[in-house]
Amino acid sequence: MVSERFIALIQIFTNILSLTRGETRTSESVRDTKPTYLVFQHDGDCTTHSSDVISVLPASLLDESDKPLFKEVAEDDQVVITRETIFHPQGGGQPSDVGTMKSPKTGLVFAVKSVRSSASRAGTVYHLGQFDSAGSTFAAGEPVMQEIDAAQRLLFSRYHTAGHVLGCAVRSLLEKEVEGFDELKASHFPDSASCEFAGSIAGSHKDAIQKKVDEYIDQDMAVEIDWWDENDFKQNGYERLIPDRKMLLPGETKFRVVRIVGAEVYPCGGTHVHTTKQCGKTTVKKISRSKGTSRVSQFHRIMAYQLLAVHAKDYDRFAHSITKIIQSRKSTLSQGSSLRLFYQASIRPLPMPTQMQTVTSFAPCSYTKPNY
Repeated sequence: MVSERFIALIQIFTNILSLTRGETRTSESVRDTKPTYLVFQHDGDCTTHSSDVISVLPASLLDESDKPLFKEVAEDDQVVITRETIFHPQGGGQPSDVGTMKSPKTGLVFAVKSVRSSASRAGTVYHLGQFDSAGSTFAAGEPVMQEIDAAQRLLFSRYHTAGHVLGCAVRSLLEKEVEGFDELKASHFPDSASCEFAGSIAGSHKDAIQKKVDEYIDQDMAVEIDWWDENDFKQNGYERLIPDRKMLLPGETKFRVVRIVGAEVYPCGGTHVHTTKQCGKTTVKKISRSKGTSRVSQFHRIMAYQLLAVHAKDYDRFAHSITKIIQSRKSTLSQGSSLRLFYQASIRPLPMPTQMQTVTSFAPCSYTKPNY
């Protein structure tokens, strides 16, 4: 009895000490969080969705292993965890979605500026951002309406699918031509879109790769999402692609794959367009080689300008500014650096102009809601 009272007093003292230090118990609720259900993996067209809040905590209280996930964190940044999310966290070569969460009850808005998967809690997704009212927050269990920047999602989906198109084009041409060939990784960021391969790919293959990419896109191949187990990979002749079971999401028994019907299959957790033609013109920019690996870079002029146009509040001012930049710096700016300049200036989550809303209409979710 005495020992139990002593332990209770120690616990009370510890709680009081935490409060005097300005700490909260929120970080412990993170440790108890179940995996976040990834709505976007089951319905990539869903751009608005209601989900319950699990917890909210200052970014400064994240576990030490999670803090490096976010490179730029402001003093008043918060992290929101929800039971489900339509926000794609950065990973697999794809940038994170941005957007907002809004409380229908209070009207409080949380601007989501970055999304990551936790390093300490498998399957938990962190949404980093700020509330529009200082000192306000969501309550645990409160439903909030999530809304992603639909135009930016479309752009990233086009880049991601185009990356797979490029990858399977290179494989179809060079798998038996290049010694030690294999697909290693890819970047689907607009300013650094590329695929990396094992083996030395000569620059002389560029035109052939471009022709094959054009062929796949012009054929308007269907892009489908499926869920496979190891037997599905074997039966379809893709045993080489069977992922490590450690890559399975918590609660999942099958791997998510994207199929470019008639071309290739990739284990993939990202978002995609529905056909290859929706990628738009994809230009093979260059082939570089280093230490036994080769990188094939791609460029999307129309996609780059699409992103800027969607975020521009004033179309006349936008066109005038772009013209001035190009005229004043065209002698020093390469195509790639121009894209990087434009992209970096446009990644802020701004309202979508009404002129562009027809490009990506807000769609209701159509996935099967899990049982909790």
